[in-house]
Amino acid sequence: MGMMKIIVVISVVTLIACGPGPLPPLPERYPDPRQDRFPSDSDDPLPLDVAILRGNLDEVRRLLEQGANPNARWSGGDRFPLQEILESRGLNDPVEAARLLLKHGADPNAKWCPFESRGPSYDGGPSCTTATALTPLMFATFWGSRDIVQMLLDAGADPSVRDWGEASALDYAYDEVMFEMISRAQFPDLSTRDQKALEWVSRNEGSPYDNSLWRETPITRALTQREGVVFPAPPPPSPQSGLLFGTERESRVLSRLSTLLRIGADPNRRLSLGGADSTPLSLALRANQLRAARALLVNGADVNQRWCARFENRNYKSVTTRDAACSLSNGLTSLMWAASEGKTEAVTLLLEFKADRTLKDWAGRTALDYTTAPEVRKLLSSGP
Repeated sequence: MGMMKIIVVISVVTLIACGPGPLPPLPERYPDPRQDRFPSDSDDPLPLDVAILRGNLDEVRRLLEQGANPNARWSGGDRFPLQEILESRGLNDPVEAARLLLKHGADPNAKWCPFESRGPSYDGGPSCTTATALTPLMFATFWGSRDIVQMLLDAGADPSVRDWGEASALDYAYDEVMFEMISRAQFPDLSTRDQKALEWVSRNEGSPYDNSLWRETPITRALTQREGVVFPAPPPPSPQSGLLFGTERESRVLSRLSTLLRIGADPNRRLSLGGADSTPLSLALRANQLRAARALLVNGADVNQRWCARFENRNYKSVTTRDAACSLSNGLTSLMWAASEGKTEAVTLLLEFKADRTLKDWAGRTALDYTTAPEVRKLLSSGP
C-alpha cells in the first residue's frame, strides 16, 4: 500500500513537472478601444488637416512646403492627412493632394480604424484594431481611384496587408485594371501571377473563420458584393473626384466577375454555406444580374446545375423552404427557379444555353410545373 502511494505521488509530481502547463489565454476578441489606439499628436485637427478638410489644395501645398508633418495624427490617432483625403474626399483634386502628401513623406502604409469600427460589432464578428486596421491602398482600391492606387504602390504600399475581415487590397479590387496593378505588385512573376492571385483571393474559402462570407467562393462573394466586412456599396462619386465607379451594381459585379473568370475561377463552384446551396448561376439570376449570368454561362457554368437553397417564390409557395427530399441530384435548376418567378428574360437566356426543360425535381416537377405565367409557359412549351 505504501509503495502504491509513492507511485501515485511520483506520477503526480511528474505530470506537474513535465506536463504542458496551463493553456495560454485566448487573445482579446475586442481590445479596449480606449487603450487600443494609435499615438495621437493632438486632440484637434492640425493646420494641414484643416486645409484638407476645407478642400484648400493651395494651402495644403504651402503647409507641406513649409515642413508640415504629413503623418501627424489626431482624434485618438485614427485621423491623419492621407486618411482624410481618401475618406472625406473634400478636395476637388484628391489625386493631386495624395501626390503632394506622398512626395513630402506620407506613409503609404499608415493604418486607421474608420468611425465607430472599434469595439464589439453589432453582429458579433471581428472589429477593427490598430493591428488589423485599414490601409490607404485598401481604401483607394475600393473607391476606384486608379491613379492613387498606382501612386501608393510606387511609394511602397504593401498589397498583402489584411484588415480585420481578412480582406486585402486585391479582395477589394472591382476594377480589372486595378486588380492587375495590385496583382503585378504582389506577384511579380508573370508566369504564376494569375494562379497565385486566385489562390490569394480564395485563401479563406471553407475556413471556420467567424465571418461567414469567408466560407464562400471568390465568385459568390463577387456576385453578392461581399468582399470584406469594411465597406458597404459606395455612394456616387463627384464628377471631379477622379473615381471610376458609379453606383451601378451590375457593372461592379461584371468587372470583378470577368477578372476572376479570366484568372481561372470555377464558375460552377457553389457557395459552401449549407452544403448544397446556391450555385453562382442561381445567385446571379436571383439578383437579376442577367449579364453576370451570361458571363458565367459563356465561361462554362453548368446551365442545369442543381441547388436546394431556400428562396422567396411568388408562384409556387410549396418550395419556399428547403425540402428534406431535395438533393444535388434532384434539386432545383435555374430554369425551374426562373420559371417560378415568371422571369421571361432569364428563361430565354437559360434556354439559349440549352437548359433542359424536361428535368424533374424531387417531387417530379419540371420547369413548366413551376409557373403560371403565360409567356414563360409558351417559351417552355415550344421548341426542342
